Formats: sequence, structure tokens, C-alpha cells
Amino acid sequence: MSKNHDQFDLAGLRLNPEDVEAMNRAYHDARANAAARQKRGTTTRRAPEKGAYVQMRTEDAVAGFHSLRCPQALVWHRLQYLAWATGSATVTLANKALAEMGVSRLIKYRALQRLEQDGLIRVERRERRSPIVTILHWARSRRDK
Repeated sequence: MSKNHDQFDLAGLRLNPEDVEAMNRAYHDARANAAARQKRGTTTRRAPEKGAYVQMRTEDAVAGFHSLRCPQALVWHRLQYLAWATGSATVTLANKALAEMGVSRLIKYRALQRLEQDGLIRVERRERRSPIVTILHWARSRRDK
């Protein structure tokens, strides 16, 4: 390698104080304009539509729910996926796929208990077999019909 490629020119990457000040000013102006639009009620954000869908990769759900310290939410995510994939509100919830997402049998049990207590699901527990879970008030997507 030649000498020119061995050295890293840190000085060439530094911003001059005028550029830093201009960037800070632009940032604060943009924030102030956004706050003013929000105060006037002219933001471009819309309220979520009732019945709207969000696509989320399972890997993203796993990362996000674990980051939020809520692996139980992955049980609900898995139930919704199975219902969509089978086209049925009643599904069998095995441990294997949940274990691959970092959800233990105990977390699965607690999540099912809570979802059932809150009236979101009905669980048919079977000795030494995966539970059969029915999502209550589940409706197939119009697109899937």
C-alpha cells in the first residue's frame, strides 16, 4: 500500500463553526415550524384508520417486543399470524415456533392466561398437547376472502 492510503485525514472531515451553526439553526427552525403546524392542526399526520392493517416481519416483531420487555406480545402476534395463515380463528399453538422467537413455555402460559382473562381468546387446554386457541371476535381480512 502506498503512504497516501495508510493515513486517515481527520481534519478534512471536520465542520467549520459556521456550518455547524447553520445546521443547528435549520434544525431548530424545522422543529418550530412543525410545532406551529401541529398547534394550528395542519399536520400531515392522519389518525389511524379503523380496521387498518400493518405488515410487520416476524423478525421485527421479535426485536421490538423483546426490546420493550414484552415477549408475551409475541404470543398474540403468533396467534394472529396463524389465524391469518390458516384462515381460521381456531388454531393450535405449539411451543416450537415461539421458542425460536425467545418465548418460553411459561411466558406462553402467562400470555394465554391474560388474553383469556381479557376476553380476547378461548383456550382448550389438553394434557401434554398444544392448546387449541380460538380468537374471539376475529374477522378475516376483506382481501383474503
